[in-house]
Amino acid sequence: NAANATAIVVVLDSDGAGEAVMHRIIHALDTSPVPVVVNIPTNGQALAGALLIAETADVIGAAPSATLGSSRPLHLKGDGSSIDSEIGSTATRTNAVQFGDLLTSRHGRDPAWVAHSVGDGAVASPADPSARRSIDLVAADVTALVSAIDGRTPAGRHQLSTRTAQLIGVDLSGWAAIRDGMSQPDTAYVLLVIVIGCLGIFMAHPGGIPAGIAAVLAGLAAILAFSDLPINIAGLALTGVAIVLFVFDLGATTHGVLTALGAVALAVGGWLLIDTTTVDRGVNPVLVILTVFAITGAYAVMVPKLIAARRQPYTDIATQLVGQVATVRDALQPQGMVSLQGALWRATSTVSPMQPGSKVTVLKVDGLRLTVGPAAHADQALEAQITSNAPNS
Repeated sequence: NAANATAIVVVLDSDGAGEAVMHRIIHALDTSPVPVVVNIPTNGQALAGALLIAETADVIGAAPSATLGSSRPLHLKGDGSSIDSEIGSTATRTNAVQFGDLLTSRHGRDPAWVAHSVGDGAVASPADPSARRSIDLVAADVTALVSAIDGRTPAGRHQLSTRTAQLIGVDLSGWAAIRDGMSQPDTAYVLLVIVIGCLGIFMAHPGGIPAGIAAVLAGLAAILAFSDLPINIAGLALTGVAIVLFVFDLGATTHGVLTALGAVALAVGGWLLIDTTTVDRGVNPVLVILTVFAITGAYAVMVPKLIAARRQPYTDIATQLVGQVATVRDALQPQGMVSLQGALWRATSTVSPMQPGSKVTVLKVDGLRLTVGPAAHADQALEAQITSNAPNS
């Protein structure tokens, strides 16, 4: 409108949208100050709620290979209140057939097939005569569509003059493109699976802080992704239960029982996760199966290792280090740094100075500081250290 556009062309390729999102888009298209033309591209689709969005447009053009309709009946969950503010009618949001009938009739299109599609579940291409009557034109691409609508006068709009019109493309902004990519059922589900996997690593590995951070970031991304998707509360609850069961099995000796239950909850939760009343599909079942096997397999490896580790007798680190030979890194005068088992330790030497490269023996561990002596005198120094630490009888 700001650029004195003759019309707005919306390229629509979608298998639906959440009901709230659908109504916002319908309202935006219906209140556009300039005519709205929807193009369903080659091999594109306008399914479920996206079909109702398309029917809001002043002109609909679809490629011959496009797909229209809904594979299952739509059940809108609105409160039944008037939608006067949305499309100037008293139709209710809860009646998808009535809603579709109203949207189609307002623009002079045949509502019969749309009513059949959203009421009973049916998909077709523009080659189907009934589906063809629910759109205005069959056009191979946007250029052909813009040329074909020249001279048309949509209901309540001015006559379109598009033969010499310049097409100005408007792409999604960077952030909007990211949101669009994230707000896909498969992407959102994978983010939840990443949360489960990273939590497992965080709980099982002593150096798992990066995995914990990754779990938090993936969780935030999942919340953002699901904010634009229609969520089935039962599916989300089951997925949450799966996360709890997987994590609890890392701290409980159930021999994988909780992991097995978590796998079942994750599979069923993934299947139910997306509310398909206004979208044509949920999470890909193949993706659900593959991720469940992957997560279950990973936990099946981690849980036995954790159980075995818990059965190991506790060994004090000081007991392990005393008597080990370290290498002086910074001269001990008498304090400095030594390298032991690949790590640097602060150390105090009983003999000073000790030059870099010298070998020393650990005599005592006090927190994160070592007491060391020359390796050549290790036996005598250790005996003296043990004697000095022995209780008086």
